[in-house]
Amino acid sequence: MMDFKPGKILKNRYVLEALLGKGGMGKVYLAVSVKHPDLRFAIKELLDVFPSMEERVLALEALDKECNILSSIRHPRLPRIVEKFSQDEREYLVMEFIEGETLEDRLKSNNRPLEEQDVILIGIQLAEVLHFLHTAPEYPIIYRDLKPSNIILQPGSDIDIKLVDFGVARFYKPDKSSDTVRFGSPGYAAPEQYRKEKQSIPKSDVYALGVIMYQLLTLYDPTVTPFKFKPLRSLNHSVSEELEWIIGKAIELDPVKRYHDMEFFSEELKEYYRDKFGALEEDYRLDIFRNNHMAYLPNLKVSNLAIASLVTGILSIYACQCFPVFFPCPIIALVTGSMARKSMKIRESVNPNENYLIMGGMITGVIGLIFQLVYLLIVLFPYLWR
Repeated sequence: MMDFKPGKILKNRYVLEALLGKGGMGKVYLAVSVKHPDLRFAIKELLDVFPSMEERVLALEALDKECNILSSIRHPRLPRIVEKFSQDEREYLVMEFIEGETLEDRLKSNNRPLEEQDVILIGIQLAEVLHFLHTAPEYPIIYRDLKPSNIILQPGSDIDIKLVDFGVARFYKPDKSSDTVRFGSPGYAAPEQYRKEKQSIPKSDVYALGVIMYQLLTLYDPTVTPFKFKPLRSLNHSVSEELEWIIGKAIELDPVKRYHDMEFFSEELKEYYRDKFGALEEDYRLDIFRNNHMAYLPNLKVSNLAIASLVTGILSIYACQCFPVFFPCPIIALVTGSMARKSMKIRESVNPNENYLIMGGMITGVIGLIFQLVYLLIVLFPYLWR
């Protein structure tokens, strides 16, 4: 793996500024755009040397999986993928840079349990985004590695989290009896993730979220003695019996005894919050993302937007006499062209063919709009002079 050198440029697009972290599979860098220094990115670099070929294959699969999952969905609590590329025989994944500190760092710096209200808000937000993943239209996505170091608290006075690191997540297939490889972090991974004949299920994430809330309220480290929990109130007397019961149900070792799904867990937390602290802020409801799977629209590629812009632009000129049937065409051409240009700026696409398509679409869109307006004036002219 390369030594970190501030100012090093990757793919002629990204300038490395700082080392954000490193782990068993690679490093994460803070980078800025060469052309637009105000745009910041987090770039994952995979190790170029592994102890075995099997470990390298697993690492590559994890990187590809994270890219595929985050490229196929959109949610305000998930990072946006920019691109994946290879350079100098190393693999890189570029994604949105999320400012803030991990929940793990917050626990270490505070050295005391978090406030009950904050813990519940964190639990609600995580339950919302996990339920969103669990109810994906084609295959549910099981996160499988929920832990404080994968949760980022964004700056500000309000509790606002983002979930990162999807290298261990998997698509859940009900007809599959077991995981190909068992993943998860000791202490947070549910018991069924260690059973050879079982596969990770949505309830596995319910268990991990319950463990995290237990830890936030008690400072108990679940990695020391996994699956062994003292009564929550024996470690934090300020916690109510009702909240102790809610979290206790989430961390049941038997999946059958846990909450049926993440939505049930979320609703229990919300009801408790409203009874004790009052109405929830609308920000924590995320109704548009929870109930509307249009949020799963894939990231539209620049080329698709460019082609759509050009086709509708040409159609607006060719069919200008069919007003008002084709009136939306020039508008669509301009909108899709504008979206493509914005995507090029963010992703720094340098494909000249795409740029020509975008320019052609927007130019034909403007011409089509002018033609339609002229045609409309010609049609209306006799009536205007009566």
